[in-house]
Amino acid sequence: MSVANAFDLLEVEGVRDGDVSFRLDDVVQGAMEHIPEGGINRQLVGDVVKAVVAALLPVMQSIAAQVSPKVSVQKVQASLQKHDVRLDEMEQYSRRDNIVLRGVPEKEGENTNDVVIEVSASTGIKVVGADISTSHRIGRPQPNRSRPIVARFVRRDLRTDILRNKRKLRDSQHKDIMVSEHLAPGRAKLLHAVKQDDQVERVWTIDGKVHCILKGDPRKLTEVSS
Repeated sequence: MSVANAFDLLEVEGVRDGDVSFRLDDVVQGAMEHIPEGGINRQLVGDVVKAVVAALLPVMQSIAAQVSPKVSVQKVQASLQKHDVRLDEMEQYSRRDNIVLRGVPEKEGENTNDVVIEVSASTGIKVVGADISTSHRIGRPQPNRSRPIVARFVRRDLRTDILRNKRKLRDSQHKDIMVSEHLAPGRAKLLHAVKQDDQVERVWTIDGKVHCILKGDPRKLTEVSS
C-alpha cells in the first residue's frame, strides 16, 4: 500500500485525532533522534515516513475492517431503494392505459369486455369492443368474493374519460362498482398507508400519483411521493 493510500485511511469514521497523534508523535520522535544535527538526511526522512506508515497501517486497517462493512451495507441499501423506485415507476408507466373494476359479481362464462363496455356506458362514455386491448380478472378465485377486472384500452383518452366520470356510477345500476387506476404495488401500498392517516381528509390518484387533502386545510392539495 502506498503512503497516500495509508493516510487515506485516516478519513475512516471512528478514528480519534488524539489516538492517532499519540502514536504518530512516538514514532516520529524516535526516528528524529537519529537525524544528525545541522542537516537532514533524505534517506532518514524516508525511513521516518515508512516507519510512521508501518506503525499506523495495522490500526487503520483494523478500524476500516469494522467500519467499511457498515458503509457498504448503507450504500447497497440506498442503491436497492433507488432501484425499487425506478422499477415501480416503470411498472406504473406500463399500466397507464388500464383501469380496474371492483365489485363486479363473477359469472361463469362471462365476457369481461362486455362488462367493461356496460359499466363504461353508466359513466356516460361509449366504449366498443375494438377500444379494449384486453380485459380479465386478476387474483386467485375466492369463495364469496369477486375478483377485480383489469381492462387495457387502445385509446388512453377513453380510460381518462371513464375515470373522470366514474362518480356517475353512484346514480346508476352499477352503484356498487368502483372504478380506479391500475396502480403498481408500490403506489398501491402508498395509497393504503395515506388512507390510514388520521390527518388525511381525502385521498385519490391521478396518473399513478397519490394526492390528498389534509383535515383543517381543505384548499391545499398535497402530492405524496413516499
